[in-house]
Amino acid sequence: MDTALTAIADSLWAYEYDLRLGPGFYLPVRTTAIRRADGGLVLWSPGPLSDGLAAAIEALGEVRVLVAPNRLHHLYVADARRRFPGAALLLAPGLAEKRPDLDGANLADGAGVLGPEFELRTIDGATKLGEVVAFHRPSASLLVTDLVFNLSRTRGWLTPWILRLAGVLGRYNQSRLIRTLVDDRAAAGASVRAMLTWPFERVVTCHGGVVDGADVRERTADALEWMLAAAPGLAGASQIS
Repeated sequence: MDTALTAIADSLWAYEYDLRLGPGFYLPVRTTAIRRADGGLVLWSPGPLSDGLAAAIEALGEVRVLVAPNRLHHLYVADARRRFPGAALLLAPGLAEKRPDLDGANLADGAGVLGPEFELRTIDGATKLGEVVAFHRPSASLLVTDLVFNLSRTRGWLTPWILRLAGVLGRYNQSRLIRTLVDDRAAAGASVRAMLTWPFERVVTCHGGVVDGADVRERTADALEWMLAAAPGLAGASQIS
C-alpha cells in the first residue's frame, strides 16, 4: 500500500492502496483529501489509515467531513470515523440502509455540509450504485468514484483479465461491470449530461490515474458514451453542453 500523500492540485491531495477482492485480484483505489477555504479537510472515499498517514492528513488541516460517495465505497469509513471522531459523515444514497452501523447524513443533501466550494450531483438511474459526483470549484476538479475508471497498473495474476473483461485495462472508460448496476440508462445519461456542463479541468478518479488536459471533458463524454447515448435529445457523446 502506498501510504504517502501526493499533491494533485492546489488544496487537493491523495493516497492510493490496493484493495484485494479475491485471489490474484487487486483493485487500485484512491482516497482524496480536499482542503476547504476555512482550512478544514474533506476526506473523499476514506481508505485504510495507518498512524503515519493519519498524522500526515491532520498536518494539512482538521478533518471536518468524511464522504462515502457510493454504496460500494464504505469498507474503511468506520475506521476513519474512529480516527476523526469530530468529522461529519456523509453517506451515499441508500448506504445508510446497507450499513445501519454508520450514522451519517445523506450525501445527496450534503452540499451545505461540504461547503460552498462544492457542487454535487447524484447519478440517477443507478440505485444499486448510489453514486454522487462532486465538482470542486477552486481546483476545477471533478471527483468520481466508480462512474469511470483510468487504470494502467495492475497487481496480481487475475487482475488484468478482469479489467480487460470490464473494458478498463489501459483505458479511460466506464466499466462494463458497473453498467450492470444501472436500472434506468436514460436517467443515468441525463445525470451525466448535466455533470458534463461543469467547467472541470481534471477528473480525480477513485480507480486509476488523474485525467486532465484541454480535452478532458470530451474524453469523459466519450468514456461515458454508453450512458449518454440513452439520454433524450443527445445527438452524440461529443455534445456535452
